[in-house]
Amino acid sequence: MYAPYMHELARFVTKTRVVETVAGADEAMLSEFEQHRGYRLPACYRAFLQTFGNTNTHGWFDSAYTSIDRFDETLEVVQDLIAEGLIPWLDDPLIIPFTHHTGSIIYYLRRDDGDDPAVFCAISADETTPAERSQLAPAFSIWLRNSAFDAIERQSWPQAYITYIRQPNATVEEQSKLVIQHMQEYAKLYADFSAQLYQADIHRHQLTSPWDFLNAWVGTFRQSDLYRRMQTLNMPIPLGWVRLTGER
Repeated sequence: MYAPYMHELARFVTKTRVVETVAGADEAMLSEFEQHRGYRLPACYRAFLQTFGNTNTHGWFDSAYTSIDRFDETLEVVQDLIAEGLIPWLDDPLIIPFTHHTGSIIYYLRRDDGDDPAVFCAISADETTPAERSQLAPAFSIWLRNSAFDAIERQSWPQAYITYIRQPNATVEEQSKLVIQHMQEYAKLYADFSAQLYQADIHRHQLTSPWDFLNAWVGTFRQSDLYRRMQTLNMPIPLGWVRLTGER
């Protein structure tokens, strides 16, 4: 079920200009990659590399590259952090660190976490503070989709909120608290919806495509009390660029 999902994801990220073009890694390259490392890649991550393994994902993952030729670069960054004593727990043979951001944020998944493993990141702020780790998504497929949505809104959202927070007749502090409150509520609703739909996808052995997910979520969100409150306050609406027709 992962190959069709990656195909739909490729259509989505090119149509929305998250990436310019898509290029995958062929079976020979993937087999050599796995043989060199001595393990089979999780099915969803493997399908991702088959579709996107030679794609420039700089704009998709906020300056992080996930192409197969950048894998060893991430391993070198990880080994440096381990040697510095900041991230010793990452020296685990079951962990796959698949990309990094500026040498201080490591994105990884685990080989013992099923076909569609959760995505984690380890953040090393400086040379004296132990690295922090957190789960970014309960499944690799979800992380890919959410990262694509984030990439589309990365430029517009900051400016929209700055404009909203600086409205007259209210203090910046009051407006900021209001925004944080509503966005935390939104994040909870979104995460719950995503998790429920993912469980349904697993049951039917077919992952929902990005556009179908957006259509379902936007339709649900627009029926929520939170959406009505945000509209009343003239607050910027998340995913406001989505139309229910599935086109921008």
